[in-house]
Amino acid sequence: MNNFYTYLHLRPDGSPFYVGAGHGRRAHRLKTGRSNSLHRKIIDEYGIKNIIISIVETGLTKEEAFTREQKLIAELKSKGHQLCNKTDGGSGMPGFVHTEETCNKISAALTGQVKSVEHRAKLSKATSRTMKGNQYAKGNKYRLGTKHSEETKTKISNAAKGREARLWMQREGKCARIKPDQLEAFIDDGWKRGRK
Repeated sequence: MNNFYTYLHLRPDGSPFYVGAGHGRRAHRLKTGRSNSLHRKIIDEYGIKNIIISIVETGLTKEEAFTREQKLIAELKSKGHQLCNKTDGGSGMPGFVHTEETCNKISAALTGQVKSVEHRAKLSKATSRTMKGNQYAKGNKYRLGTKHSEETKTKISNAAKGREARLWMQREGKCARIKPDQLEAFIDDGWKRGRK
């Protein structure tokens, strides 16, 4: 698909500091999804609202966009511009996969490292916060792992005591919640008790 483009991030004076290729809102994401510390430093220095975003060329395939990015980087560097691009362009780092040898080296380096109690507590706290919003959690994921206090349970109970009982009815894939005195009318109309 030809929805890729090349773009520049420019300082307020118009001098380029980053060349990129992407699609969608990629050029406009100045903070999120950026691992380049020099890029972030320049944005912090000038302020996010003062950075100029220039779309150079649109309607490109992914490969064309990466090729144009490489050419732009080479051209701007040859003219003396200081760019914060970590690579010479192209696909860069997205989807980078370590070789098995590198994975084994990383594993060996980390094996046997004992983390301090303080470090483990920080990891546990960070993980528990993210697990509450875990997309794979079942049920009420927003309160996952938390319990109501006795005071809250009492409030919920008292609020429910004043409510009139309701019954669930179903028919042809539709559900309805009715008052008990409506039960006979719904059954006569072909509804059954329960939910789908």
